[in-house]
Amino acid sequence: MIKIVFQCMTLMCDGLAALSPEHLKLCVSTLGQFGRQADTNIALTAAESLVWGISDAIQVKQPEADHKPAYCALCTHPLLETLRP
Repeated sequence: MIKIVFQCMTLMCDGLAALSPEHLKLCVSTLGQFGRQADTNIALTAAESLVWGISDAIQVKQPEADHKPAYCALCTHPLLETLRP
């Protein structure tokens, strides 16, 4: 079941540019949960998506965003999520 849900999450990460700051934060938290799975492939893929994909999306949206403070607060969230036990 986790593999199917993770595939859906991976598809959603293809459209990160359309997500609001609140939805990006939820996406980061969800990928963080996947990163703590026993399945090594899912955990490593989630960490890669979390650190690179979402961080890039946040950096791209930050300068043009109407809600710039919300995106600034999101900049450290992916890193903090990957460091959670």
